[in-house]
Amino acid sequence: MSVVPASLFVSPSLPSIVTVVVTLALVVFLIWDIWSSVRRFIPIGGMAIFVIVLWITSTSPKKVQWMTVTWGLLLQFGMGIVILRWPVGYAACKFLGDSVSQFLSYTDAGSKFVFGDPGYTLHPVAFGVLPVVIFFSAVVSVLYYLGIMQFFIRVIAAVLRFLMQTTPIESFATAAHIFIGQVESSVVLKPFLNDLTNSELHAVLTSGFATVAGTVIAAYIEFGVPAEHVISASFMSAPAALAVAKLAFPETKSTDFKISKEMELEVGKERNIMEAVSVGAMGAVKLVANVVVNLVAFVAILAFIDATLSYFGSRVGHPEVSFDASIFLCSYIFMPLAFIMGIPWSNCRVVGKLIGKKIVINEFLAFADLGGYIKAGDIQGRSAVISTYILCGFGSIAAMGINLGALSAAEPRRRKDFAKLMLRAVVAGNIACFMTACVAGILYQDEPVMISITNSTNDLNSTLQNLTTNSNIRDIVTSSTPVRNCNLDTRLCPVFESAKIVKKLFTKNKISHMAYSGVKYTRTNVQDAQEHRLIVLNGTDLGVDSPCQNGKDLQRVMSKESNSAAKATITTTVTMLGREGETNSGAGTSEII
Repeated sequence: MSVVPASLFVSPSLPSIVTVVVTLALVVFLIWDIWSSVRRFIPIGGMAIFVIVLWITSTSPKKVQWMTVTWGLLLQFGMGIVILRWPVGYAACKFLGDSVSQFLSYTDAGSKFVFGDPGYTLHPVAFGVLPVVIFFSAVVSVLYYLGIMQFFIRVIAAVLRFLMQTTPIESFATAAHIFIGQVESSVVLKPFLNDLTNSELHAVLTSGFATVAGTVIAAYIEFGVPAEHVISASFMSAPAALAVAKLAFPETKSTDFKISKEMELEVGKERNIMEAVSVGAMGAVKLVANVVVNLVAFVAILAFIDATLSYFGSRVGHPEVSFDASIFLCSYIFMPLAFIMGIPWSNCRVVGKLIGKKIVINEFLAFADLGGYIKAGDIQGRSAVISTYILCGFGSIAAMGINLGALSAAEPRRRKDFAKLMLRAVVAGNIACFMTACVAGILYQDEPVMISITNSTNDLNSTLQNLTTNSNIRDIVTSSTPVRNCNLDTRLCPVFESAKIVKKLFTKNKISHMAYSGVKYTRTNVQDAQEHRLIVLNGTDLGVDSPCQNGKDLQRVMSKESNSAAKATITTTVTMLGREGETNSGAGTSEII
């Protein structure tokens, strides 16, 4: 096979002016969007640190193609803006996540029939999570049979290739890894593995470690992790993986790889949809068996290591020494890493422990723990979302062994290259996930804060003027429906006296909308308000029937004589809804002066 320059295999490059304009537009947007929120500046520093470290440790810093790196980051931010900040994109992604969760819940019917009710609920992993993998694998097989999956992979690969100027095999493998696992992709890529340069091979490996297969996404969702963010994480990490790979290991050689019509995922050969369902379900047996045996083996070995370390520790007066203590130590090691990705400091130790468990053991157990923390309320809001992006990748030590075995079986002649590149690739894959988490930390806005106002001794007009004076409100929307007394719920604020709550609420949390509503929001239907991404003030009949666009309009409306005599106070009732990462609970009442 003749040697051909790599430049012949990439699409025509975009004019540099386009890159400059898009980059400047992004910078202007970020400055405008996060200027008043200091903690959202922190992940920007995290992004810069990751890029600098990758460049310093690069195999050839002078050979880095910064156009590829820039467009990888721009695509990552672009998808983040669409998913996390554009209301339509957020609603669409949330609808998709909720629909997938609802769709996966039909697995319960099969589990109930096979394992019995309530037997299948007593073993949530074996009879709850793993059947979901089987069901979703059958669905994916049908999508392959119909050619839908192949279509999406081709489209994504074409976009990556055009914008990032990566070679066809790099683009194709990265797009495929969004939907299929590393083991499955090794079969698809087998005809081309021997012809890849080390840089291309490193990019293929990195994309595999930075993304998760669709079938495994189903299991993570079943653990209780936010579905919309699990789905978006894998897509956002794809361009990041290519950017990181080309920054850590830039191309320095010409490529022997040629464009081939064989570089396609073939349409399923099943004769009908029913056969595709059966083949997909049977194909999941290997995956489920792999998960089961690994979980049994890892948990058993960890128990043995725990007992062994505890035994020897007790001999020297420290019986508390254990492997779990080692993971606990990881929580402190990775605390700074969690912080620069935007995790509030109060949650950094818990998230650091999750990072350690993902890397040292595997991401499956880390996601199981994350789901438990979310259900228990130990991690909420911002921390839960960013943690999802951090963990969403196959970047564990165990994954290195699995991937090395699969690729070596597919192409034994490159075994030494696989072994040499594996560690660098798994580090790069994790950094790609961390950079995606940084993007989420920059763009994600906290969940709404729930506040109510009830009749009391303080002047309502003064109270609302205090709110608007000390706030950073973009829009205030009122309802023609009168709002009457309700209890107060606060989120993302500590248990301080009311004046400090209000001040911190509006000065430290950038609020995009405020609304008056006649609906009495409680913990049971708090999701209704969250879906609208509003802050709801419930209180005395305000008598307002027109929109207020800003704080001054609200003060003008509230200064009417009909409202000036209204009395109000803010009563804080904080029960498991304190500042993110805290478990304080209690109640207090005070007036705003």
